[in-house]
Amino acid sequence: MTIESRLTSDQQAEANEFLDRLSPWDRTNMEEVLGVIQGLTIKYNGQHWPNDDAIFGVYVIGSNVDKEGHRPDIDLLIVGNAEFDRRYSPRSLERDADWARLRETRGDWVLGTLAEWFRDRGFEVEIPEEIPSEYDHGLSIEDVKMMMRLKPPADSQASPIDIVYVKGNYLPRGEKIESFEDFYEVDTDSDGNALGRIALLEEEVKHHREPIRP
Repeated sequence: MTIESRLTSDQQAEANEFLDRLSPWDRTNMEEVLGVIQGLTIKYNGQHWPNDDAIFGVYVIGSNVDKEGHRPDIDLLIVGNAEFDRRYSPRSLERDADWARLRETRGDWVLGTLAEWFRDRGFEVEIPEEIPSEYDHGLSIEDVKMMMRLKPPADSQASPIDIVYVKGNYLPRGEKIESFEDFYEVDTDSDGNALGRIALLEEEVKHHREPIRP
């Protein structure tokens, strides 16, 4: 299996322009998010049992895309469809409501790893029971969307981070997002128009199967 980046040079330039607009604290946190997701692509790529191909994407969404000036928080969308060989299990023994909500995600590695990573760095992690209406675009909430809110420590100058997570292998009726093209097709507004987003990361893990010989 191999890991392939999908970002074009123009997309990378747009991503860099967004990161350059951030404060040093917010840029560090964005790089931490990207590092966690890249780490998961490497982990998935290194599994010993045969895997399906998988995608991992991180996008800036909301007012960070179409409004100028400082925003009160950073809105991200993460999409992934990898099936890991075991469920995510946090090292922490905490049993509060947010960890209970994490368990409802079927031991998902994306939400679980992000939650534990940022908690270890003093962030408060929330898993809202309902997703606010401003994030109810594209794929419906009832389908596959969950949300995580990362609140920095009180003495930090960093902005909160709202993450909308699309788990692409749990679509209704047994469907699955197989590729980024599948994701683009369903993540649209009610008129079928593409939603505004800045791609920070798009990586594919591809399983190169041996051709069947006659």
